[in-house]
Amino acid sequence: MHKFTELKVPNSRFLIFAEQLLLKHLIDHFNLKYNTLLNEKWHAQDKQYVPNDKGYISFLDSNTVYRHYWMDKPKIKDSKDGFDYNEEITILNNILRKTQVNLDAIKS
Repeated sequence: MHKFTELKVPNSRFLIFAEQLLLKHLIDHFNLKYNTLLNEKWHAQDKQYVPNDKGYISFLDSNTVYRHYWMDKPKIKDSKDGFDYNEEITILNNILRKTQVNLDAIKS
């Protein structure tokens, strides 16, 4: 990752992809047992989640403990296609309230 930063890689997607590939390589190389957070995996062709043989929670249930914006980030920022930016802020605040995170620095 440090090398990509030095090279000024133009898009963070490449860094995330490289991290995922490295992690998978290390898991395979050292024959490590692992589990995944989601018990579903993203099927890109059908654009939906499908059951997986690993994992703890469904994508739907995961939205109560964390948010993964991915493709929806621009829609949320612009409150488009059924997304509402202010509502999303409320959801995030509610998730964080269930944690030990100190929210004082971001309260308005």
